[in-house]
Amino acid sequence: MYANNTLIRVVSVGPVLLVLGIFFFEWYAFNFVFMLRGLGRWRGEPLEAAFLRAFFFNAFWLLALLGTPFLRGFEPPAVEPPAGEPRDQQVFTG
Repeated sequence: MYANNTLIRVVSVGPVLLVLGIFFFEWYAFNFVFMLRGLGRWRGEPLEAAFLRAFFFNAFWLLALLGTPFLRGFEPPAVEPPAGEPRDQQVFTG
């Protein structure tokens, strides 16, 4: 996203969009295919249990989406300290 080369910027968006597509397909499949079509098929289960299951799925889905490492591609890159200043940790060079 912050590369100097335009081609690299365009290509680097691909993995982020792929992961987001998988996440949103999972959300769609659970909420619309599994929950809406399955509400009448679970005999003996109260409706509140189905809504509780949907609430917990959506809460954990949102937490997983916000914690996805691939979404870090939207963040600015780390700032390097100026030459000559000490770093916080050593860099492995070898």
